[in-house]
Parts: sequence; structure tokens; C-alpha cells
Amino acid sequence: SVGLSDSEPAMETTNPSNLENVVVPAEEISIEPEVSTEGNMAASISVDAPMSLQDFRCCSVLARGEFGKVLLSEHLKMKRMFAIKAMEKDIQTVTEELASQTHHPFLVNLVASFQSNLHVFLVMEYAAGGDLKSHLMKASGFYAACVVLGLKFLHKHEIIHRDIKLANIVLDQDGYARITDFGICKEGIGYGARTRTVCGTLEYVAPEILRGRSYTRSVDWWSFGVLLYTMLVGKVRLVYIIKLFENLDTDINILLDRNPVLRLGAGRNGASDVKKHLFFRETNWKKMKARKVRPPFIPTIQGPEDTGTPCGDPVLTPPRRRHITQEYFEDFDWTAEGAE
Repeated sequence: SVGLSDSEPAMETTNPSNLENVVVPAEEISIEPEVSTEGNMAASISVDAPMSLQDFRCCSVLARGEFGKVLLSEHLKMKRMFAIKAMEKDIQTVTEELASQTHHPFLVNLVASFQSNLHVFLVMEYAAGGDLKSHLMKASGFYAACVVLGLKFLHKHEIIHRDIKLANIVLDQDGYARITDFGICKEGIGYGARTRTVCGTLEYVAPEILRGRSYTRSVDWWSFGVLLYTMLVGKVRLVYIIKLFENLDTDINILLDRNPVLRLGAGRNGASDVKKHLFFRETNWKKMKARKVRPPFIPTIQGPEDTGTPCGDPVLTPPRRRHITQEYFEDFDWTAEGAE
């Protein structure tokens, strides 16, 4: 998993509260993007023109990563808060953009993407409630059900996430859990399809990945099993050393079968089999999908710029390399359409 680091130097800015004034090299000055009209619209967000960096006022940094930062930003015209993921250009960022375009109420959805010569920017919905790692004591089967529905949607579209963990499940302002961070997702992995890239977060990664073997979308269900275990027990341990759930009053440990073929969710029906498990016997899936189930915890948001724990001044991080194959990013610029 991409680790968070403060070690990379920040670029200077004349006004750290405004993205318009972030100092970037001359070769970074944006040109008008050519916008693809394909894709789904993030719910209730109306976009009437291509977005650019100058459309936003940046308030703070939500997170720092190896490849860039997540900036809490206000769209100057819409007066609405978004999370802008600013990254140096890398082929993986194209995959993340494509995976984020598909809309679902339990995913953090992409609103727009644009670029400069050295950076790409993903404008995402802002989940103001923080991640489950921060709310572990309040976690419950409600959040697990949200994740199941999110994974079902991703798998239906032949996308595996490969980094399901507490830090990548965030709460929106209404208290519903959403899957975020598609940085190491993989497209084109339908039922039976395989890939073999070694990636993920150690405590959550499936044993077949650790062994360097090819794997299927069932790795997401192993990670979900560790996530569920952590919510129930309150801590996570190295799952490839010990057997989990052995002391719990539930047989949901089938999610953590070391044989990926026998693992719950590995079959052709995928998430539908998980939904039928006795652990979710009291879950009304129809109401849950419609967001008509009352969340166990409603985040207290002091204001639109309340981030809880901001991570510093909103300035861009210089890329580690300057020689970038621009052709990979010819169709990167995108704006959601079709909102009400």
C-alpha cells in the first residue's frame, strides 16, 4: 500500500489557502482540456463545464502520500467541498481515474479529472466523516454491509480493489461507509480471471498474493474478512501467521479460507453469496442500497472546512521525475455529466 510520508519537499506558494496561487513550474501551466463525455455522474453534482485547478480554493491537506496529496478544496462557483487528489504522472493514475468514474452510493466517486505537464488531479466527492480507522470503536455490521455492496458493484464491473482496509473505508456526512483509494485497483478481472502483481497492505493481503501466485477477485474478500475481524475484535494481526475468528461466535471465518477457491465470495455469485451469510441475516439489503437504514453514528461536522486533523499547507509536491510519456494521458481529462 502507498504509505503516507512528509519527507518530500513542498513547492512554494504565495497564498497557501488558495489553489489559484500555488506556484508551479512554467511547463506545468495548464491548457484547456479536451473533455470526454463518457462515464457516469456522481450523484447530485452538476458540472456544466470542464474543471481546472483555477476553479478551486484549497483549504487544507487531508492526507499526504508517496505520490502526492489529497487537498480539501472548495469549488468557487458551486460553493461545494471536494477532495482533490494531486499526483505526479504515472500510468497507474490512469487506472485509478477509470475505476473511479463508475458511480455507486458506497464508493467515493470521481467528479472530474484534469492535468498539467507533470501532475494529474482527481476531483473526488468529499467524505467528511473520516475513515473507519478513526471510528473503530463505533464500527459495526452496518459498515460491513456498505462495503459488501461497494465490492459487489466493483466486481460486477470487473474491477478488483486490492487494498480494502480500515483507512480506505470513509464515512460521508450522513454516516454511510464508502470505499475509497483506487490507486492499486485492477480492471478486467471478472469471474475466473487472474492477475499476479504483488500489492496491498501487509495485514490485509491474501496469502496467495504473499506467495507470489496468480490470484482472482477473491483477494478482496480475504481483505474484507480481515476488515470485519478488526471491527469485531478491535485490532488486526498478521493474518498469514494465525487463524482468525477462531474465538468468535460466528462462522464468518470462511472469508479467510486459505484456499481461495473455497473462500466465501470466490464463487460465480460473488457478493451475493456473502450477502446470504448468517452474519447479515438482519440486514435489509434493499433498504441498505437505497440508504434508508439509519447509520449507527452520524459524524459531527463543525463546518464545510472541518477536517478533524488537517495535514499541513496545501502546496503541490514536485514530481520525482520529469521525463513522462504524455501519450498515456491523452484521454485523461474527464468531467462527469448528466446530473440533475
